[in-house]
Order: sequence, then C-alpha cells, then structure tokens
Amino acid sequence: MAELKHFPSVQKPPAHLQSAGRALWTSTLADWQLDDADLVVLMSACENADRIAEIREALQADGLMLTDPSGRRRAHPLLAAEGQAYSVLLRAWNQLGLNDDEGPKIGRPATRV
Repeated sequence: MAELKHFPSVQKPPAHLQSAGRALWTSTLADWQLDDADLVVLMSACENADRIAEIREALQADGLMLTDPSGRRRAHPLLAAEGQAYSVLLRAWNQLGLNDDEGPKIGRPATRV
C-alpha cells in the first residue's frame, strides 16, 4: 500500500512530475494555499496533465486513426485514454474548488494566497 508523505510548507513539485504537471503544480500554488489533503488531489491533477501531454505526443506521431491488422481504419485507442485523463484532471480541479468565477462549492474551499 502506498504511503502518503507530508508536503513541506514550501511546496516544490514532486520529483516524478514532468513539465506539464510541474507547470500546473507551480502555477496553482503561486495563487492558492492548499492543505496536505488538497495537495494529494492537486498531485492527481498534475499527474493527469502529464499523462495528457504524453498522449498528445503519441497522437501527433501516430495520428488519430490507425489501421488494424485486417486493414480496417480505427480510432486510436489513446483517444479514450485522453478522455479519461481529462475527466480525472477536471474532477480533481473541481474538487479543489479553485474556480473564482463559479458559485459556492460544497465543502471547505481552498484559501487564496
């Protein structure tokens, strides 16, 4: 079972994040002060931002359609994975409640820095 670690008060991006995830982490924490539980949710959003960037690179290289062994054209299977990664990222973002322009959220909102 994975163990969650305490994030220090100066939150540097976790080392495993790639450029898209690091950028989201850094820009979010520049504007918001999050507690440890929120940082876990943010990390999920950042990991999915990295996943989306990786999927986009593969789709650019392969194209949106692939030809299967029988010669039929099919949608690239990564299109479904991209949709799932976006869904997780957006759910995590909404769970954090960091949207300034929307009405009140259920639960405790994050604190603006």
